Amino acid sequence: MSRSALSVTRSRPAADHIPDDLAQGVDLIARLQKWGELENIADSLRVRREGGYSGLDAFVFFLYYFAAGAKGGLRGFCSRLARIRQQLSAVAGRSNLPSSAAISRTLAKVDPSILRDNSTALLVDCTGLGPVLAHPTVRCRDALGEDWHVFDLDGTVTVLRHRALPSLDGTPEGTRRSAAFASAGYPGRKRGDVQLHRSTLQHNGSGAWLAAHLERGNGDHRTDLPAALKVVQQFADRVDHPLSRCVVRADGAYGSTPDLHCFRAAQVPFVTRFTRPKLFRQPDVLERLNNATWCCVPDSGGGPERWAADLGVVTVLPGKHTRRADGSEYSAVDVRIVASRFARTRDEATRGQLIGDWQVELFAADLDPSAWPASDVVAAYFGRTAIENRFLQEDRELGLDRIFSYHLPGQEFASLVGLFVWNLRIALGFAANPPPADREPQQHRAESEKDPPPPLFDPQSLTQPEPPANIAPPIASLEEKERHLGEVLDKVDWTAVLRKRPDWRREEGTPMMVCPEGAKLTLTTAEAQRAADKLRMVFRAPPRVCMVCPRRPECLASRRPTARKQLSLTVVDSRHEVPGALSAAQYARRMVLSEAAVHAGHRVEPGGTFRTGVLAICDVSVDTAPVFEVDNAAFLPAEARKHYVRGFQRSSVQIKVLDANTGQLRGRHPLVEPLRSRRQHQRLSWAEHQARYALRAGTRVEVMLASEHTWASSRMATQTMS
Repeated sequence: MSRSALSVTRSRPAADHIPDDLAQGVDLIARLQKWGELENIADSLRVRREGGYSGLDAFVFFLYYFAAGAKGGLRGFCSRLARIRQQLSAVAGRSNLPSSAAISRTLAKVDPSILRDNSTALLVDCTGLGPVLAHPTVRCRDALGEDWHVFDLDGTVTVLRHRALPSLDGTPEGTRRSAAFASAGYPGRKRGDVQLHRSTLQHNGSGAWLAAHLERGNGDHRTDLPAALKVVQQFADRVDHPLSRCVVRADGAYGSTPDLHCFRAAQVPFVTRFTRPKLFRQPDVLERLNNATWCCVPDSGGGPERWAADLGVVTVLPGKHTRRADGSEYSAVDVRIVASRFARTRDEATRGQLIGDWQVELFAADLDPSAWPASDVVAAYFGRTAIENRFLQEDRELGLDRIFSYHLPGQEFASLVGLFVWNLRIALGFAANPPPADREPQQHRAESEKDPPPPLFDPQSLTQPEPPANIAPPIASLEEKERHLGEVLDKVDWTAVLRKRPDWRREEGTPMMVCPEGAKLTLTTAEAQRAADKLRMVFRAPPRVCMVCPRRPECLASRRPTARKQLSLTVVDSRHEVPGALSAAQYARRMVLSEAAVHAGHRVEPGGTFRTGVLAICDVSVDTAPVFEVDNAAFLPAEARKHYVRGFQRSSVQIKVLDANTGQLRGRHPLVEPLRSRRQHQRLSWAEHQARYALRAGTRVEVMLASEHTWASSRMATQTMS
């Protein structure tokens, strides 16, 4: 068999040739330079340092990093830039890009005030999102045909896992870099020892991020909510849209009485989950749910068939210990409550209350029932789950779940640049292929062809309720059921369970766990794990016990004064006796509380209104019958980002830097400093600090970008100024 001759020639790439994956970053920087936005960014992101790189240099570095796909760590990315570092920095008018070590030092000096004050202006104004946000396709239309802007308020967490710190003779005590950076919290489906919480506000129709803020642990939504609502108010002014038609969809963490007051004070409509289980203890509430008019909820077919009904306008009274920051009490607040029900077919823990064979959930909405019927309120709330998919897309496209700095504001700085790239891609993809301004006509509302569901329960069960099916032993009194639960818990090998907590102990014969300070925590949860013989048990301290505990700083990570200890343990229970016994005790306890409320006496008022010591409910009024089907936003932000990214899949970039001032600087000898401020080493002004790594006056930068798409191809020339 004959062999063909093979010749391999090796050569260095041209000095002005840029790798393909960096072409997108070059285009973004060149556009920002052309728009004059880099100067605004430099004024906003002022990092206070004695010397070294500025906030603008760090911004340019991370923009290249995220635009290139965020592959690998910062050190590996810097090694890829060794040959072309000066060419890339010249596009932004800078003389060089920071190294990974310089980036770490710069992020360690970031002041958190510059992020909270300038994040919205950076994410919206500097990205050119104005035409996108003003387009009709990013707005939702209600049942009366009015346009709405929809916002999603939610959070995502980044978790860190800790390895054990070995204790060796002759070595210093081990420390963790994350000690002042992250803290313990609820990670959801993620698993880790400590975490960061990022609270985000997103414009649902455009998919653009409007605000983001990092906190340790579970975050502090008491400060995040007012800040997010302020952004919504500014947005309404920016796009000249009525604030009364800007609705915020938030998860159940924002459904407490202080949060409802915050929404009302800001005059921003909202939809959130209503977390008041006491409602289900009221016989009159159950009667309303049983006799309500249930309408089918429109959905995508991916979940259970849901039905919705208006429960009424609820007067919510604050809790006994709920106070403002200054110690004053909250007043009662009226809010519309919408109920949702679906047939429960799985034994998994879900939100809401199980009534008969139906899972019932409650939602609070500050929306006109004429424009937003009950079924559309429920559909709108579950529409916010799209933000979870966007969190996933964000991690896949930008890698924002990576740790860039162990200084919390520095980490937020890097995350903010990543969200900036996200928004910029949406804006440029929209500009490259603008959708038509005319939307499809809104469909008229039609009567549901489905038969309404049966009643939730037999009304006779209010007086003689039947116990849950998973309760095995028919035990009469609450005391006997709690005693039985204690006997079941005695079968667990607590010595093995508490081997890592020698100061803790369980009180025999009771569902109590005793902490090192003597406080008793009650068993509240017992749920099966994936392993067949494993159970997860949660013990919770009573209210106010942890407020005066001397071990509170080391025991609790939360800074809330009302926070209390919650101990989660995994135990072996092959027969799974604990969940049934716990359910029996909890059910009996609820019945005792319900009977006590009935004997305390509620009085029925005219017009279908009743009042207890907790709340009042009255019927909602519908002024105008709904006309149309609620029409969600038609814009596809993911396709807009893809449209922009596709323009650089097969592209070629060349950067030429023509330096007119080679050699030493004119008028200055390297051994002489004529300025007294420099000789005295005085602090540099912001302008002097910014000019430290600026290109010399007269330097010319030429960028040539060739692509299959004509809109992405360009030839740009920039002239730096002194």
